[in-house]
Amino acid sequence: MHSAAEEAKESVGLVLTGGSRHFYMLSHLILSLRREWNISLPVEVFYAGPGDMNEEMVASLNTIPGVKALDLTKFFPERTKGMGGWSVKPYAMLASSFQTVLFVDADVLFFQSPLLALESSAYRETGLLFFQDRFYRDETSQNTPKLFNRMNRHVSNYAKSMRFTNALTWDLTAGTYKMDSGFVVMDKGRLGNLFALLLTAKMNTWPEVETLHAETYGDKESFFFATEALRTPYKFNPGYGGALGHEEPTENPDFGRVCGIYLLQLDENENLFWWNGGGVLVDRYRTSNFSGEAWARFSQVGLDVDGLGTIWKDFCIVRPKNNVRNLTDTEQALLERYRDIFRKDLEGLGLKP
Repeated sequence: MHSAAEEAKESVGLVLTGGSRHFYMLSHLILSLRREWNISLPVEVFYAGPGDMNEEMVASLNTIPGVKALDLTKFFPERTKGMGGWSVKPYAMLASSFQTVLFVDADVLFFQSPLLALESSAYRETGLLFFQDRFYRDETSQNTPKLFNRMNRHVSNYAKSMRFTNALTWDLTAGTYKMDSGFVVMDKGRLGNLFALLLTAKMNTWPEVETLHAETYGDKESFFFATEALRTPYKFNPGYGGALGHEEPTENPDFGRVCGIYLLQLDENENLFWWNGGGVLVDRYRTSNFSGEAWARFSQVGLDVDGLGTIWKDFCIVRPKNNVRNLTDTEQALLERYRDIFRKDLEGLGLKP
């Protein structure tokens, strides 16, 4: 498998996953990457068998130049039998024909070209780029750091420096979630990364996945846990997930409050990079009537560069006022072009899940 990654026909490519209900998001994402960011790299879309995505939608994706819709169950028939949802992601990355994989969730959109991730200091150093989740401490359930510490009795120096790994000992204000896997960049040609991806896939396979989902939220922490367990060098992008949405009043004038289910990520220079949660749609699974009430309300962003004093409640982030700002005219124009793809290219397709 390592030699296959090193000798991949295409050295860099985009990998997406989804089923019939993700079809419109997947199509929109691909068109946005081609048109807005002029990305001509090949795209592989993996689905978990004919029960996951219908033939008509598979055929439609395959008509887009440079795109292949692939049945993941034909690559790993035993391991992926009956699999769906989050768990297919590491298997799709393994099955892809690319040495360097830019994995993107179907509900992700970008403020900058995703190819800039390949220029980040973390990726250049390790061949990996991970992004952090919201800085949030869940006092009712601290199973995620507990599972991490059970898996990693002796953590790396890098992990020791994280507040997350000390959330149950001396840092009792630390967040109890660490990674978001909406956008993951990996060079599989580096042997350590490939081994970590194999362990990630194992963690997302029955019966291990039962423990993973009971103790964490979906697949996302498994990438980080597996990489640390194998002592493969990795780095997180600095900064935590913020909010893309609209501002609401706060009692303290020195703080701002931005509400929205859309998780916003920055690049290493603290510029807006990407977000997930449904793109520009209120309902990410919408298939028609792309107008009016279909669009999410985007006017402000709440940025979290350090996790210090961050408060999350009901998908609203409270941060010092200088970490809350209006979207610029340029950013709003980009959002409108994203809406146009739904209106002009996807309205009227008539394909149903």
